[in-house]
Amino acid sequence: MSSEESVTIEGLTPLTEYSFQVAANTNAGAGPYTQVETTLEAQQSDLSSVAGGIAAAVIILILLIIVAIVVYKRRTRQTKPPRDNGEVSLQGRDVHFVPDQKPESTSKACVNDSLVEICPEPPPTPKPKPDLKPRQVSTNSSKETLEQPVVDEDEEELPYAELPSVREENLAEYIRSKDKAGKKGFPTDFQTLPRGLLHPATVAEKPENKTKNRYANVLAYDHSRVVLEPLENDPHSDYINACFVDGYTKADKFIASQGPNKGSLADIWRMVWQYDVDKIIMLTNPVENGKL
Repeated sequence: MSSEESVTIEGLTPLTEYSFQVAANTNAGAGPYTQVETTLEAQQSDLSSVAGGIAAAVIILILLIIVAIVVYKRRTRQTKPPRDNGEVSLQGRDVHFVPDQKPESTSKACVNDSLVEICPEPPPTPKPKPDLKPRQVSTNSSKETLEQPVVDEDEEELPYAELPSVREENLAEYIRSKDKAGKKGFPTDFQTLPRGLLHPATVAEKPENKTKNRYANVLAYDHSRVVLEPLENDPHSDYINACFVDGYTKADKFIASQGPNKGSLADIWRMVWQYDVDKIIMLTNPVENGKL
């Protein structure tokens, strides 16, 4: 018998359903029991524990994801290639250095880890040069005159050096590196090319064929010239200023020809027809030393 308004029952097992009935006891005896009531306190407490466990698991999962992202970014940053800051990687690439023939040059090679670059030097003060005009060469068989390519007489000719081959997959980068080198790139390589005739060109130098040559010193060599089928009553009509060029796997794969002039316009099409040429690549409006 108790006079308290509430009673606390301890030691109940979680996740267990309990039924309670209340009855009043007096001096006259026990009264009737109340209806059965089922408590939800134990279940609610357990649900709170489950919810707390789920929340903790979610927080741990989020922390693991954040740690994984940080580790991934650090590894990516370590393996990321260096930015292109104007340096050209030369690893695994054929490199040809042309020595500077001028003793007063002060260019230096800078080493930066595995990269090599040429330190630019202050550009030299250009000296005034006279205007270069095409030279005129007279011929004995015609009033027509032949021009020679414009050549700067003050331009220094470097010793000829055969340039190394460049792999196809490295060609684009090789061209960019040569272009960045300025005057020490393609212009220097061009100066190493030999000038003048290197082989006999007796057919091209015949008086009857001089009008078919655009330039007096750019002639077709005897051993590689393209021979046309001669026209009737014209024994010299077999000549055209064009030479065969070997391909990678086949000899005489290509034909290199000068642009036609008045004396060789018809011969160009005779050559195209005779050798079944199906592709023609033209270089138009070339500029050399500022001259068109």
